[in-house]
Amino acid sequence: MAQKVNNQNIEDIIALSPTQEGILFHCLKEPEVPLYLSQVALHITGELDAEILQKALNWMAVDNDCLRSVIRWENLSQPVQIVLKQQKLILSQEDLSTLSPADTETRLSEIGRREQNNGSISQKVRC
Repeated sequence: MAQKVNNQNIEDIIALSPTQEGILFHCLKEPEVPLYLSQVALHITGELDAEILQKALNWMAVDNDCLRSVIRWENLSQPVQIVLKQQKLILSQEDLSTLSPADTETRLSEIGRREQNNGSISQKVRC
């Protein structure tokens, strides 16, 4: 079940474009196949200030409606895109520096599958 949206946090409600409707159709038809999922893994060397990176990600969400949007279709005559006023992006980080290159690739694949299945990929950024 989708997470409830706070009505006070709704900036806009928009009908889906034909392309978005097609993407939703395929995602609902075959939810186990991540056709329209894009994940990014960053290889960062040196010191990482996770707090600054988290703030930068959230500033991106302020300027990009798509990063603050959710799609709703259940119990509606037509699916809609709801643009939220605020949406915190969640940064998760995992230190893979002690793993071999092969183990790193295996671990990245495991993380990707886990996040793909957790239902909140659009709100998660990992490094």
